[in-house]
Amino acid sequence: MEAERNKRQRIIAENALKENEKKYREFVEGTDNLITQVDANGCFTYVNHMAREIYGMAPDQCVGKLAFEFIHPEDRIKTVKAFEDWIANKIQRTTFENRQISPDGHTRNFNWTINFTYDDQGELLYINSIAQNITDLKRVEKELRQARDELEKRVEERTRELLASNRKLQKEIAERKRIERELILNQERLNLALDATSDGLWDWNLKTNEVFFSPKYYTMLGYEPYEFPASFDVWKRLLHPEDKNFAVKRVNDHISGRDEKFHVEFRLKSKKGDWIWILSRGKTISRDAHGNPDRMIGTHVDISVQKSVEDKLMRQTGELNALFNLTPSDQFEFFAGKNNPSRVN
Repeated sequence: MEAERNKRQRIIAENALKENEKKYREFVEGTDNLITQVDANGCFTYVNHMAREIYGMAPDQCVGKLAFEFIHPEDRIKTVKAFEDWIANKIQRTTFENRQISPDGHTRNFNWTINFTYDDQGELLYINSIAQNITDLKRVEKELRQARDELEKRVEERTRELLASNRKLQKEIAERKRIERELILNQERLNLALDATSDGLWDWNLKTNEVFFSPKYYTMLGYEPYEFPASFDVWKRLLHPEDKNFAVKRVNDHISGRDEKFHVEFRLKSKKGDWIWILSRGKTISRDAHGNPDRMIGTHVDISVQKSVEDKLMRQTGELNALFNLTPSDQFEFFAGKNNPSRVN
């Protein structure tokens, strides 16, 4: 009896292990993130399906290659040095940013979350990494810097002209400083957004209509994990009224096959009642015998900070353009009126 019970327990444990391995493989192959494993020398021992898109080759073709070969030349030295320091200091976990370059010369920015595994003697066994593509965020950051530089240049030129016309226009300098402070604040908010690398995961069984939301999916909206039921109907109820028809149509277009990939931005209502901008990306990962999709998996990324920065910059640019279009005499009257409120036309 004892042997039979042990056998049943072993079978249950083996089945549970297989199921966990299956879910892990589905996540690894369903995500848009690059997932890699390298040995102590930095050679690939595993790369997920994103190798085709990022490195231009099949995952098994990457195995054995030195990971540093795919790093942008300008980032290669600092990455190798950091890699050597991590191993020398036997760290457990770290994050790192660099650029990866494909054989066709295409460059992408990545934020890496890196975990190190050691044996009982403290020798490094392997390094697992998840890399999030932050190329779009870096582009926004660059555009903000360029916009800031352009605004600063225009403000300085206008300030010299106004000072030459009349010393009373010192108000312009204060306004310029205010704009600079706003731009610094925008930069800080963007940096906070870049630090957020964790995505919310959703998994939808189209046959049973069963849905899974990861804990980050909930906390992104201010809820405790699993505080509300995970379902397609709940997602629709959380959608902003102006986004609902468009977002649902994108889902249906992907399910019907009209769109190969699901990639859409929309707003979801948080627990506090405000609206969170979300970038949702997903894909069909399995189909039934008739070719109909029966399962989708994807991620949610909070892009509220990016939206806020872009909106504020557009407003500031519009305000400055309106000011710069005034004639010097109009500007004098404008700022003189600001300095002497008793003057009324």
